[in-house]
Amino acid sequence: MAGDHILHGYARGSTAPIVSVHWSDDGGSSWQDAKLTGPDEPYGWVRFQFRWRAAAGRYTLMTRATDRNGRTQPERVPFNNGGYLYNAVHPHPVTVV
Repeated sequence: MAGDHILHGYARGSTAPIVSVHWSDDGGSSWQDAKLTGPDEPYGWVRFQFRWRAAAGRYTLMTRATDRNGRTQPERVPFNNGGYLYNAVHPHPVTVV
């Protein structure tokens, strides 16, 4: 539904706490800051949120996290049969009416 929405999510770092999360509604062409809303611990999850003013249309929502060591989730990860260490950004297609 079109209008203002508060979207929530969780991010997890591997060996360092998450220090920032960014979000995009255009498939990653532009990124905006999300707000971290909970404590973060190494090997744990931190909650985040952002306000999205959604107009009618089709979007690709994405979020990406950066840890204290400056590592940001990549857009792609090389394929491996076991799926190990897969930490790529996931696109979420959304249609707003």
